[in-house]
Amino acid sequence: MAKPRSYAIDPHNGKVVCYRNDDARCVVASLVGVKAESAFHDASLARCTNEINTLLGNMKESNKDKGRELEFLITSKGLLLAWTNHAIGPEDEESEINRALGIG
Repeated sequence: MAKPRSYAIDPHNGKVVCYRNDDARCVVASLVGVKAESAFHDASLARCTNEINTLLGNMKESNKDKGRELEFLITSKGLLLAWTNHAIGPEDEESEINRALGIG
């Protein structure tokens, strides 16, 4: 399972960066399906999930900027689909932080 991440917006260039954080407000842009239909995930929801995932997959494949990822940002108004970049934050592995900062 992916480690939880949050996001920040760079006010200088308007880009969104996601970084490791237990706040978990930056999530992979895909919907989870179920193995069998149920009262909470019936055939209509399963079909809708598959259609949405197909659209999201097409968007990811058409992405010409390989430095960015398609993610859902959790906001106070709901989910926002956004192109994001990866950032190193204080909750990442110390070796990864040191490498990014160029320190020993």
